[in-house]
Order: sequence, then C-alpha cells, then structure tokens
Amino acid sequence: MQYFNKNKGYIMFTVIMCIVCLAIFAAGYFYYSGSINTRVFSEAHKIKAVNYAKAGLEKAKLDIYNSYSMGIYDVSTESGKLIKNRAGSNEYKFEFPDGGYEIISIKAQTMMVPEKPGSSKMVEAPVADIERTSKGEPSGTYDIWIIETRGYTKRPSAKIKLRTLLKIYRDKNFF
Repeated sequence: MQYFNKNKGYIMFTVIMCIVCLAIFAAGYFYYSGSINTRVFSEAHKIKAVNYAKAGLEKAKLDIYNSYSMGIYDVSTESGKLIKNRAGSNEYKFEFPDGGYEIISIKAQTMMVPEKPGSSKMVEAPVADIERTSKGEPSGTYDIWIIETRGYTKRPSAKIKLRTLLKIYRDKNFF
C-alpha cells in the first residue's frame, strides 16, 4: 500500500502525458483531414469549371457546324465574320445557379504567307480551304478555327480558360 502512495504523482503525470499526446495526435488528424477536405472541395469546383468551359466549346462548335451547313464557311470574307461578331454577346454567355461559361472568341487560325508569290513581304492570312487528299486523290478541303472559352464557378471561385483548335473537313461530296 505504501508503494502506491509514493508513486501517485508519477502515475498521474504519466496519465496526463498520455492524454496530452493523444490530444496532439487528434488535433493533427483533424487539421490534416480538414485541409484534405478543403483541397478536395476546391478540386471539385475546378473540375466543374472545366466542364462549364467544355460546354461553351460545344456551343461554339455547334454554331460553326450550323454556319457550315448554311453555306457560310468562307472565313476570308465578311460572311466568315458572322460567327466572330457574336462572340462576347449575351448569346455566348450562359449562367447556371452555381457557375457558367462564356465564349471569349471564335476566329480562324492565321499564318504568315507571302503577299504575292515570290514576294518577301509577309501578311497574315486565315488557314482555310487547304486541300486534303485521301489515298493520293483530292477529297476536299479543311479549315482551322481557334475557340476560346471560360468556365467559372461562383462559390468558391474557380476560373478556367480553355483554348482549342478545331479542324473542320469539308468533303467535296458533302458541301
């Protein structure tokens, strides 16, 4: 009995130290799990913003395909600017309850070409009506478009900008 009375302080100190160690581990666990949840929540909203940007891309592709089916595919004239002028209008901004998308621009891919054959002066020209061959025989042409969209979520704020090239084949038999 005398033994327990002498070591009463030692046993209480050991128990308190065990409780403190467990409290430190518990606090670390709750902090770490909370930060993991925050990161997962943030990544989920980034993925949602990417999906909104892709929805904007699909809307732009649909408008380009519809213009091509109406016979508006000459990007070097005013008729090709029909699609480009609508970018930035309310038709190209769409709101959902928790985010949305915006089509920033739709324009023809351009490259530097000589102003005249053999000329050293270079001008910017759209990449359009490029001949396409299949098994060595001409099978149509293609155009290249640049589409930029932005997807966003409201709370927490996540913004994603998506830029893509769209290559559209125009077969001789189809258009």
